[in-house]
Amino acid sequence: MDKSRDRVLVKKGCKHPYKQAPGTRDHITVLACLNAAGGDIPPFVIYGNGFPGGAYTTGAPRGTLFGKSPSGYIDSELFRRWFQDHFIKHAVRERPLLLIFDGHKSHLDLEVINTARREGVVLLCLPPHLSHVLQPLDVGLFPPLKADFAASIITCFRKCGIFPFNPATVDTTRLLPLTSPPGPTRAPEDAAGPSEATTSTLAATPGIWNQRVI
Repeated sequence: MDKSRDRVLVKKGCKHPYKQAPGTRDHITVLACLNAAGGDIPPFVIYGNGFPGGAYTTGAPRGTLFGKSPSGYIDSELFRRWFQDHFIKHAVRERPLLLIFDGHKSHLDLEVINTARREGVVLLCLPPHLSHVLQPLDVGLFPPLKADFAASIITCFRKCGIFPFNPATVDTTRLLPLTSPPGPTRAPEDAAGPSEATTSTLAATPGIWNQRVI
């Protein structure tokens, strides 16, 4: 027995105890941008270290831009790429446009400013430490989104009777009755196949856009 190994306390029957090692978590940044009329442009997803590709792009909104950085955070080069190649492409053609964003120093450089002037985009950099009252997406979108997300997770576990444990909450009306003798059963029609989401195109109006990194 190797006595140099540390001993840990785990639940009985646990064969492979593990813990999260410091520095092994990856950070992913999503840059969202919407306008005052409810329109939006595809998000910019930034992975740390390298872009995995493949399944990591599956299910993303059409036109999503992907990038990478050593830390997974946005930097001046990535912001320049987003602004010049993505925002200008997807934003409405009306001019001038007003782009409101957080006051991160990494966002702006001379090339971005010159592109904005040429394209008729007014850059409005918010003062530091005031995004919770001046950043539209922080004030009205992300807080309820986070709250609804957490509430939805709790509801999902409760409706399945997993936590709190309560088999009576399971929707048995969606189950086929057992036959005798038991044999292969056919899934109900309303549960077969992937569901299709209906999308609608929002009318593009005013050129007031709010960009947010989450």
